[in-house]
Amino acid sequence: PANSDISVMCGTQILELSILLCPIYFAGYNESLMVLNGQFRTLACHGTPDWSVDPPILKYNFSISEWEHTTCAHAMRVSQEVGSGVFSDYSSVQFANISGAINSFDPSTGTITYQQELMYIYSCRYPLQYLVNNTEMGV
Repeated sequence: PANSDISVMCGTQILELSILLCPIYFAGYNESLMVLNGQFRTLACHGTPDWSVDPPILKYNFSISEWEHTTCAHAMRVSQEVGSGVFSDYSSVQFANISGAINSFDPSTGTITYQQELMYIYSCRYPLQYLVNNTEMGV
């Protein structure tokens, strides 16, 4: 089956995530129990429900170049590869992979729970030069 419960848009400034709300409710959770990278106490890491679309979705948006990388604990991994495609003129190109997960939180107080955990994994890959050129530096 297709992984159609989550949509990931790797934009030039903003990384946008959308999750269908129906499977979240079906699993016994709601929008307040779904959060980026387990950061349940950080309001900036919670999604915003959009009831105006059919089917309803839970949306997350964050900048690829600002402080949100640390606020919501997104992972950034840099890799080095042989240039190909538009980078075929270069022998070595560095890429940054921004990734993470949207996790469910089970508020049950017991140590044993039978509620299934939900986890949606996302990832976007950018040329490192692109991120460096679009990052504001503060001193």
